[in-house]
Amino acid sequence: MSAYTNLLRTVALPAGSMLAGYRDVMPYLRGLEESQWWSPAEIRALQDRKLRRLVSHVYRNVPFYRRWMDEH
Repeated sequence: MSAYTNLLRTVALPAGSMLAGYRDVMPYLRGLEESQWWSPAEIRALQDRKLRRLVSHVYRNVPFYRRWMDEH
């Protein structure tokens, strides 16, 4: 890793995200760097988990979607 890349990764990116009001983005960056090498099956499994979590969340928290899902 070059000195410039290291500076961006360890100083500029974390500082910029904090100044913009975002939480720490480094865990997300590490996850993206790792997942770029995943197989299509691993990516699909992650997508399925995230979709299931989202549907579960809206069912529990949004009356409109709860009614719609119960009716269908």
